[in-house]
Amino acid sequence: MQETVIYNPVFSGTQYEYHECSQCMKSIDLMEYSGRVKQIKYCPFCGKEIVRYGTPIFKKNPSFKWLEKYKNILDYTDQILEYEIHCKLSKEQQNELIKKCKFGIEYFGSPIRWNCNYNTCKIIEEVCYRKLHYTSLKKLKNKFEV
Repeated sequence: MQETVIYNPVFSGTQYEYHECSQCMKSIDLMEYSGRVKQIKYCPFCGKEIVRYGTPIFKKNPSFKWLEKYKNILDYTDQILEYEIHCKLSKEQQNELIKKCKFGIEYFGSPIRWNCNYNTCKIIEEVCYRKLHYTSLKKLKNKFEV
């Protein structure tokens, strides 16, 4: 019975470098000519059958510093939603909002773009279902009730 191998792509940051065989650990550039991964069936070095292309290996992790600014904006928006829903609405109003969101999700169907009504309803529903500790509620009130 012939053993099988997995070919894992290796990256340095966001830059593709090569694929590595899980058996012989030799590397081959599968994007050499075409700019996209060539599908091969057998390792050219050890001759074992390639059963799948595995998860990427990162020699150097990619930098996501560029994401921090946008993450902070989304975190702040999330806090505003929590404040508006959990601090300003009663439980009955929250339950009514959940019902409206469920209807909106059904009515609008699958998302078209990130800021469509469907996704807005999904986000509001998710925030409504959160169980916030009283200290979190107090922090939200202190932050937004000036």
